[in-house]
Formats: sequence, structure tokens, C-alpha cells
Amino acid sequence: MKYLHIYQKNMNRYKANIEEAKKSLRVKIGENEWAVILESISHPLYSPERMAGFLDEKYKIKTDRAYVEKIMDMSMLTSPEVRKRESEKVFDRLFLMKKMLDGDEEACQKFGDFIANAIRHSKAERGRGLPAKLLITYMCCADKDLGSEEYSEIPKNYREPYCQRILRDIYRDVAKEMGLEDMTEDIRRPVESPADTEHKEETQNEKDAEIERLNAEITDLRNSLQILETDLEEITENIDNITDEAKNSAISDFFMKLNSSDYGNILDAISFAEGNLKLVRKQKIQIPPLLLNIPIVLKQLLKFLDGVGVRQIDTTGREFTAKYSDLENFNYQGSSYIGDEEKKVYISAPGWRYGDIIISQPTVSEKE
Repeated sequence: MKYLHIYQKNMNRYKANIEEAKKSLRVKIGENEWAVILESISHPLYSPERMAGFLDEKYKIKTDRAYVEKIMDMSMLTSPEVRKRESEKVFDRLFLMKKMLDGDEEACQKFGDFIANAIRHSKAERGRGLPAKLLITYMCCADKDLGSEEYSEIPKNYREPYCQRILRDIYRDVAKEMGLEDMTEDIRRPVESPADTEHKEETQNEKDAEIERLNAEITDLRNSLQILETDLEEITENIDNITDEAKNSAISDFFMKLNSSDYGNILDAISFAEGNLKLVRKQKIQIPPLLLNIPIVLKQLLKFLDGVGVRQIDTTGREFTAKYSDLENFNYQGSSYIGDEEKKVYISAPGWRYGDIIISQPTVSEKE
């Protein structure tokens, strides 16, 4: 690549500043956050439960469904559809970046637009979405051209604001070499990382030793201030996410308990009862007067669930033929699959979701 040296120069600068940045990081990065993000991009259709097992198998990372869901929610990768869409964006942006490093001017301008929009969106939406972190994670940890074990430390230690700066600095240096306008120049991003100070021109006019000493102290103070400002920005950008996460987590935890086996899978029981009542009506069976309140209560419960945004994922009783690979978003009950064998199955429990949060996966059972 024509401008690979620019990429390496910037990546090495930010890697060298990891320890300094870690000292000031107020909102700590989850130990295995990078792995959940990386594999969510690589395998967007994996459920949180399946992802937890995959991480154990591939990296020997011991985690569980709850932790994976937490990282997915924090990263705005809340559903298979969202993860698939964001995964495609990562690969498109990585392709664009490589073309830019090859010297393609049009690709450089488009990549500049992406960085500028990411920064604007981050400032306007208070950190919702992690476009730079997703790209940096896959690029450093999985891409055969730009990734390395050395660079994999970067997404493990930097959050979205720093990741934006890494991509911004690479883009700016390449655009400067090409003689192109900087698409990010008019975006005021007052906080700079410690690595940014190497971009500033240093004056060499000081001849007096005392002045040099004072300048060194000023530089140290400026770097410390920049770190603090970066931390403040990260905290500000994450406040809304943390608040939303806490609210959504409390609500989803409540409904997960409602449909857990510990409490008799109440949501599924409501769905089954509704189905049985429909069957009773269809067969024109007379309901005893003492039980007439039951259909009313069930109807009110279903109306409540719909009102708060809890929806069934699938339809109970739906039958279809499937291979084991087709059931990655389902809980399967039945005899073991052999090879590419196909089985007739049916939805025995519909599964539930709250917005983009999966409360429980649909259950399919082998049809005898």
C-alpha cells in the first residue's frame, strides 16, 4: 500500500500512549469487550448464548449470556439484524480505508466523510453507536493486511473518542500527502489525546535552559489537561447510554424472570393459554360461568405486554423443515442432528423480545 507507512506511524503512536491513557480512564473498558465486539462483527447472527460458548471455545474466555448481552447492548449491537447491518458497514469502511491507503483520492474523500459524520453524530447523539470502535476492533484484531497482535492492544484499551482520533489522524495525513481538503477540519473537537501532541509543531527558538524547562512543564500540564478533557468527554458521551442501559436492563431483567423456568415460563404460559382459548372458541365449547373472567384477564395481560413493547418473536405451532445450521437463533429440543440432516420441527414456544433486546429465544421441537 502506498501510504501504509502513514497508517503504521499513527498506530504506533497510539499504541505507545496506551499506558498513559489507561491511567486516566474513568470508565473502564470490559476485559473481554473487544472479543464480543469482534465476533459480533464476524458472526452477527450468533445469539448471546451461542456467542458465550463460542468465545470459550475460541479464546478460552469464560463468560455467560448476560455479559455478552451487556456488551452487545453497550455497543448498540442489540439484535441479529443490527449486528448484520453494522458488520456490513465495517467491511465497507475497511475496504474504503485500504483503497485510501493505496492512493485512491475518491476513497480518501469518502473516508473523510465517514470520519466527519462519525464525530458529528457522536457529539449530537452523545455517543450512541461505535462506528470507529467497531472498525478499529476488526481492523486490528482480524484483518490480514492491517491487523497484528501488536495493534490488537489498541481496541482493548481505547474507547470510541480515541478510535475516532486514530482514524481521523490517519485520514488527515493521507489527505495532506494527496493535497486534498481535510473534510474534518471544520469540526471542532476540542479534546486531543496525548498522542496528538506529536502533530503540533514544536518551537525550537528557546536558547535559555530555564525557558526550555518551563516549556517542558507546560507541555506536561497540557497533556494532563488533554487526558482529563478526553475522560470528561467520554463520560459525557456515555451518560445517556449508561442511563438507557440501566433502564432497559431493569425492564428486560424483569421480563426475563417472568419467562424463566424458575417462575414457570409465565410469558409462554400466557401465550399457550391464549392458544387454548382460541381452540375452545373454535370448537364452540361452552366456558363455565365461574371461568369467564379468565379470558378477560388473559386479554388484559396480552394488552399490557403489547403496550410496554414486549412482542412474540415467532408463532407457536408454526411447522417447517430445518438443518441444525438453520436453528442458530432458536433453542432446539429433540434428538441430535447427524451431518446435514433435515428434520421437521415446530415452534413450541414463541420467544419474546423487548425492543431489540431478546428476552428469550423461540424454542423449536422435533416433530415426531
